[in-house]
Amino acid sequence: MSGTGAQFGTLEYRKYNGTDGDSGLVRPDAGVDVYQTIVDPKTGNAPGSGHVTGKMPSADQTLGTTVGKMGNTTGWTEGTIQYRFLDWNGVYVYCANYARAGGDSGGPVWRQDSQGLRAVGMHVGALNYNGSILGCYIPIDTLLSQWGASMNFWPAYAARGTVSEEELMPPSPSNELPPVLTAADGAQLILD
Repeated sequence: MSGTGAQFGTLEYRKYNGTDGDSGLVRPDAGVDVYQTIVDPKTGNAPGSGHVTGKMPSADQTLGTTVGKMGNTTGWTEGTIQYRFLDWNGVYVYCANYARAGGDSGGPVWRQDSQGLRAVGMHVGALNYNGSILGCYIPIDTLLSQWGASMNFWPAYAARGTVSEEELMPPSPSNELPPVLTAADGAQLILD
């Protein structure tokens, strides 16, 4: 695997279109500290420093919360969480009204707020529901739990002083989890 032009690890395992969704596990090469940095692959821009200093628990991903997505095809897009879709044998994907397209799958979903730049999840596809197409992601807590894995985060001081108030995403307007949809509701998940 590479991301900076140099190899940093090896793809150890991959789940594809199975009962747990679509994700992979990378084993870092010896001597490599893997810290998460989010950068728009289209423009090179990043939210703040781009250094991820923590994760947003699924319970905090409430209805109307603004999140961002970085995708290989559409780059940096933002939207608000609208639904949870029950798929893959009981695994929820969260869906937001951010722009997405084929090829964006695997991109990070994130949030920049007063708690820092946090990992939210991984983009996996689109939800077709009631004439709307929404971007969908697997929450980071779900992915880490499925793999029995952990993430390294940049120390909080790495992001200090790099974000203005105007760059922060608005506070969540609700403390309610988004409503749940299933295929029985006429919703269809399409993998990117």
